[in-house]
Amino acid sequence: MRGIVITQSVTEHNPILDRYLADIAKYDLLKPEEEVLLSEKARDGDQAALHKLVNANLRFVVSVAKKYRNAGLSLEDLIAEGNKGLMKAAGLFDASRGFKFISFAVWWIRQSIIQAIDEKRRVMRLPLNVIVGINNIRKAETELEQKLERLPTLEEVAETIGMTEVKVADHLWHSSFASSLDRSFEMDSGTEGSMIDVLENKNATLSDEGLLVESRNVELNRLLSRLPQRDGLIVRLSYGIGNGMPMESDDVAVIVGLSGERVRQIKVKAVKRLKEMAKVELFY
Repeated sequence: MRGIVITQSVTEHNPILDRYLADIAKYDLLKPEEEVLLSEKARDGDQAALHKLVNANLRFVVSVAKKYRNAGLSLEDLIAEGNKGLMKAAGLFDASRGFKFISFAVWWIRQSIIQAIDEKRRVMRLPLNVIVGINNIRKAETELEQKLERLPTLEEVAETIGMTEVKVADHLWHSSFASSLDRSFEMDSGTEGSMIDVLENKNATLSDEGLLVESRNVELNRLLSRLPQRDGLIVRLSYGIGNGMPMESDDVAVIVGLSGERVRQIKVKAVKRLKEMAKVELFY
């Protein structure tokens, strides 16, 4: 089994995390013979031996967790999930098989982290084998794109990882994540914002719509004021201008003391006059 490679990387400055890293640095690494002895005792139910085996390898979890930063969980959460995998590995490790504990444990650490990332970023939980398959596909896509200098085809990805094209397509269909509208990110302006700040709300009133409506009402009232008083009143009542309640010509006739037919004639002429006045003013 391939051993884990420990690399130096920058860790976020966090007082709690800094204190945790300082604490786990106090635990000495185990010699091979100590590792074998502790693992045997741990398998027999010795909790003190189990804890000592786990504590001596906590720094390796941090190294693995750093590789999964910016995947949706904080580094502290990644380390916590990795520690769960480490503890599970400690209870299952068999030193008689001839490899180091951390070489065995790293698989459990990674799987625990990957599963946590997936569960906390998806609305629907996926089986672990599907999650691993998706990660393998993404890795193959990246490597092929660098090698081919173009996006790989579904057939090329399937051939690389030993899957059928149908299986790859099915995994990719399940690979999308849900994203919270409240998730913060840095916008082009350099300020922090969220998806709510940039997504269009199709139900919201346009910012200039109110001004346009107000401007039209002012212009309409100005034109109506240039009509004879009775004609202006008939137009307002007929179209509900000012109250939003249009009236039939016969109802308007009762209010102004004319016949329904006469009201209809006045309305037609008044509207024609309004259109003429508006058209003329467009050229000035």
